[in-house]
Amino acid sequence: MAFVILISAVISLGAADAASENETPDNGKQTCFAEKGGKPLPRFDQICQKLHDFFGSSMPTHITIEFTDAYFSRFSPDTSTVKISARHYQQKPFKVIAHEAAHIAMARLTQSSSLWNKFRFIDEGYASVFSNDVAGKREWHKAYSLQIAAREHRTQNVSFLLVQDWRRYWGDTRMHSGRDRSKFSDYAYSVGASFVYFFLDSFGENAFLKFLKNLPGHGSIHGALTNSLGLASTEVERLWLGYLAAVTLEK
Repeated sequence: MAFVILISAVISLGAADAASENETPDNGKQTCFAEKGGKPLPRFDQICQKLHDFFGSSMPTHITIEFTDAYFSRFSPDTSTVKISARHYQQKPFKVIAHEAAHIAMARLTQSSSLWNKFRFIDEGYASVFSNDVAGKREWHKAYSLQIAAREHRTQNVSFLLVQDWRRYWGDTRMHSGRDRSKFSDYAYSVGASFVYFFLDSFGENAFLKFLKNLPGHGSIHGALTNSLGLASTEVERLWLGYLAAVTLEK
């Protein structure tokens, strides 16, 4: 499988967070993450453990990190390799690693169906939620994402029909450079995250995991939701939009 190209929509860590991250000692144990040349990155091991707790054996025991000068980050579930923009890594190392590792775990669990255009909103939404959770910023991120998603809902810009065309909803990396931010929306990742928060709040983690496992077999949101929740996609969409409608917008 070719590397999957993406821009990680993650927020920079503060100086104190970055400093504590770099102080994590190497205790000599085998680490989950290592640079391409073999240098271990033990400070990120907790990311692997958290993903393994949720995804089980779909989370690989080792991920190779390669730094590039490209603007986009790329990942390959088949080889458990991530090519990370050195620029983004320097700005927000912990969250970038967590975001990309979450993509790999989900792709392996869903037999790569999470990489299909129609399911990318789930993939990017979860990676954003997870990376902020690991960084201790989940509550902030949830409030932030729901504000943006609720505003988009008020303008009728949130629906399964819209988000399932991710290349149109967010942007198409095959056609545009990540340096031209005008070609990519500033709300899509938050809308994707709002669906994940809605799902977890409404049905729980076990139901979300079951839903993900149903994606490849059914190949559609409707089939996966019906089989995992016993609810039609139209009903789940109605509940999701109601969840957003209940958000009080900040002035």
